[in-house]
Amino acid sequence: MLDVLTFFQTGGILFIFKILLLALIFVYAIFTFIVLNRVRALNRTIFLAAAHASATLQILTIISFLLAVSLFIITLVIV
Repeated sequence: MLDVLTFFQTGGILFIFKILLLALIFVYAIFTFIVLNRVRALNRTIFLAAAHASATLQILTIISFLLAVSLFIITLVIV
């Protein structure tokens, strides 16, 4: 019982929180990569009336993916 108390007092819970945060950001980066692939497949399958709408959607998903990856890298550096 004493070992559990010292674990939480010495920063063990902070370490668990950091690992959980890294895991969640990693899952979010994977999710945005899947969305990026789905948008690319959708753009090849469906032709939108306005050609710039398809390009805009593609650019927004690329920006979202790059932000997710950069957030993960920054979190790795900080943690």
